[in-house]
Amino acid sequence: MEELARWQPIHVLGSGAFGQVHLAWDTADQRYVAVKHFTGQDELDLLRFVIESRIRVAHPHLVRTVAFRLVDDQAWLVTELARGGSLRPMLNRGPQPVGWVTEIVDQTLDALAALHAAGVVHRDVKPANLLLRDAGMVAPYVLVGDFGIAAWRTVSMTGAGSAIGTLGYLAPEYLDGTQPSPRTDLFAVGVLAAELLSGRRLIHQSNATPDLSADWDYQVPLPDGLPRHLADVLRRIADPDPARRYADCVAAREALRYAHPPEVRQDLTAVEAPDLLMSAPTPEPGPTERVSTPSRPVSVVAPQPPVPRRGKRRFPWAVTSGVTVLAAAAAGLILLLGNGNTPGSGTTSGPGRESDVPLVAWTPEPLEACSRVDIGRLRQNDTQRCQRTSASAQSWVTAPHGGFPARSNPAGPFGGEPCDPENTRDYSPTGTPLTCRAGKWQN
Repeated sequence: MEELARWQPIHVLGSGAFGQVHLAWDTADQRYVAVKHFTGQDELDLLRFVIESRIRVAHPHLVRTVAFRLVDDQAWLVTELARGGSLRPMLNRGPQPVGWVTEIVDQTLDALAALHAAGVVHRDVKPANLLLRDAGMVAPYVLVGDFGIAAWRTVSMTGAGSAIGTLGYLAPEYLDGTQPSPRTDLFAVGVLAAELLSGRRLIHQSNATPDLSADWDYQVPLPDGLPRHLADVLRRIADPDPARRYADCVAAREALRYAHPPEVRQDLTAVEAPDLLMSAPTPEPGPTERVSTPSRPVSVVAPQPPVPRRGKRRFPWAVTSGVTVLAAAAAGLILLLGNGNTPGSGTTSGPGRESDVPLVAWTPEPLEACSRVDIGRLRQNDTQRCQRTSASAQSWVTAPHGGFPARSNPAGPFGGEPCDPENTRDYSPTGTPLTCRAGKWQN
């Protein structure tokens, strides 16, 4: 069956409340992806899984959904792979650099603002659900993921007065029975920022349990030495009183960028993210393919997918009885939530998307400067993109006739720039294929 054969599981990356995530090889698109298998135990879990699959808000810092399947007794969600893993291991490494953490918070607020504008409250913002797109010692590029318990529009899978999420990041008013709001997510962002800066878990008194003692009361504790204005912004983001927090993530991000502008942020490449592909099978001789990641991709030989066994291939997870009825209920929920035209859920063709766009190079004409953190972002109905235009600048440019080259890398190198290691392959922002030779990128 196509649904079961296309994504070949390699190994487990992690498990959540009702899903197990595998690193998998997409045999159709020839790239690595993350596949989340439903492992819940009841109808409510399955409905939450369906809701998660339907939240498709287009934004550079939100994990992109590739596909969702609900067939017979099988359900799985396929998303892009965040090669650097989650931020959760960073809490075990001690305090992180101020500039690096500020960049993380900046991008997270940007992503959540887009999510909130679409009527979605995440409800589970925490280090484990903030993913790093790139591996290695590179500037952080965050992808917010895992919408398994998100509240979408008026649809919520919890009863009145109940709260779900991860203790330690739940806003006090939410625990008291207030409906989730953008300020609910904002509180969690402030807490995780303080945790990354201090290198330890911080538990507000309202989240404390007998097994989880309270560590702070009114103002979130921050390490000494932070710029005063930055500390003030972070404390307001994580203020236990929602009336004293910023109105939304847009206002919080504006304050953050004023208090600690992008141009003064240092140590952006001081933190090394692990590479989830390090444990992937050793490539075998075969046709050369490029692993598709939004950062500078590495050319590897595509692994040969396992030979399918006879009969249906099934991923190893148990389901409850009555899945056929649940599938019908899920279909009804989809109709309730809309016809699929959620923000960012359009077709995959068009400028800037990998479809049948020809591989050609062109000379872009800069329109106006853009931020480094916006590289790869599209605007004006995907006809303009923020990308590198020189060794030291990035600008908004208009797509050439036929759309942006499918293999162009907005953050990619230009010919003549230094490179390492030898024979690495990449594409320039204008779509020119480059190879690292003698320490420099050459076409």
